[in-house]
Amino acid sequence: MVDVKGTVSSEEWETRVDLAAFYRTIPHFNWDDLIFTHISAKVPGTDDHFLINPYGFLFEEITASNLVKVDLKGNAYYTKIHEQLSKKYGVEKVTVAQLGGLECGKCHY
Repeated sequence: MVDVKGTVSSEEWETRVDLAAFYRTIPHFNWDDLIFTHISAKVPGTDDHFLINPYGFLFEEITASNLVKVDLKGNAYYTKIHEQLSKKYGVEKVTVAQLGGLECGKCHY
């Protein structure tokens, strides 16, 4: 597992934990449709960074560490982390549809 907690701020980690917990409640209420559904959260202190589930994971599999940070500007730092996670979990790139219609063109899986 990539050590995400050690590379993010305490505010981002708290947001990751909260978002992962929310993902895990969705199946309990039968609100998941198993594909193309997502919940995202803005990373505190940023204008263009969001957290989203990796494509292909069930909601009950989401953890604070496997949420993906999407940098809408294509920041190379995040590209490296995303490539590591992609290799580790074998997930595809995030689509514009997953991001609620944001047409950034530089979204990483």
